[in-house]
Amino acid sequence: LAQQGLRTLCVAFRDISQDEYTEWLHGYEQAMTLVSGRDEAVPETIATLRAAGVKVWMLTGDKFSTAVQIGNACNLIENTKDEGELLVCDNVDNMVQTVHRAKSIINSGKVLTVIIDGANLEVYMAQYSDEFMNVAMMANSVICCRVTPHQKALIVKEVKERGHTTLAIGDGGNDVGMIQEADVGVGIAGREGLQASRASDFSVGRFKHLQKMMLVHGRYAYSRTSLVA
Repeated sequence: LAQQGLRTLCVAFRDISQDEYTEWLHGYEQAMTLVSGRDEAVPETIATLRAAGVKVWMLTGDKFSTAVQIGNACNLIENTKDEGELLVCDNVDNMVQTVHRAKSIINSGKVLTVIIDGANLEVYMAQYSDEFMNVAMMANSVICCRVTPHQKALIVKEVKERGHTTLAIGDGGNDVGMIQEADVGVGIAGREGLQASRASDFSVGRFKHLQKMMLVHGRYAYSRTSLVA
């Protein structure tokens, strides 16, 4: 796992009963998908940014099911099928069908969320980079799960090369690459340490502070720069 860029703190084992494992698994899954306990106002912040026309991508090392649950809790995925649809990019051999499906969802007026894991992402970026990025850029939000720090930075680079302005925000050492690759890098100082904050252009204490930083101070800075220019 460490060679793949994923964090491995320690490995230990002991024999436990099925009942003990089931009880632990229930608590573990709740903790992994608990957004409010990690940072407050995350869903509201993301909803506000999306309402302002900002496309939000989540790049995470979490597994597929956990990423989907977090996406639902954070307003990255529309919870009603009538308003949104989730497009899973897991069929490398049928990229044309994936593109047509994405266009069909957009034309129907639904909110499109694209999700892909690190293994499939590596193949897509090697063989169908332009096609996949076209699908991702059409989407309202994108979730990349089980991705390495290198893949995070690569995705940011690909978006930049297509003429878009990028902002990357993270709180750990695994996020340093994408923070430094983005046009604007934001680090969250917290339990993950200060690596992200030290490598960033701006540092915040909570994810919710991103809303005011972008929509208030960002607008003021843009207006002042325009007047000077």
